Amino acid sequence: MARIALSINSDNFIDTLDFSHRLMIVDISDGTVVREEYFEFDDSLITLRARKLKDMKIEIILCGAVSDPLFIMVWHSGIEVIPGLSGNCRDIVKSYITQKDDFYLVSGGAALFKGGCTMKNRGRFRNRGRKRYWR
Repeated sequence: MARIALSINSDNFIDTLDFSHRLMIVDISDGTVVREEYFEFDDSLITLRARKLKDMKIEIILCGAVSDPLFIMVWHSGIEVIPGLSGNCRDIVKSYITQKDDFYLVSGGAALFKGGCTMKNRGRFRNRGRKRYWR
């Protein structure tokens, strides 16, 4: 049985897991949702959030985005993080169940990757328009 957490705000993903105050926790067994529950975060410190996720035995986190410090803490706790998603949380769970092996490659349908999450244009326009007069 897999235990998945989704950072939500009124049935949609919010942008950053760090600022989410609500989680939807889904237990999946044999391709079906066995249990669905909601959890409210009381604390805002990311160290306490990472510890709470580990204590709740979360295996996978689906979110819109996550900061590097929280990602590293969660990853070292043995939790897989899949960021860059947007859409209705129930549609995302259905897509995850049906396309579990290719979920990272989903580019259309219910699980849409957010724009700007690609690294292909990074640094392309760096230093454009600035002249360097020192040497």
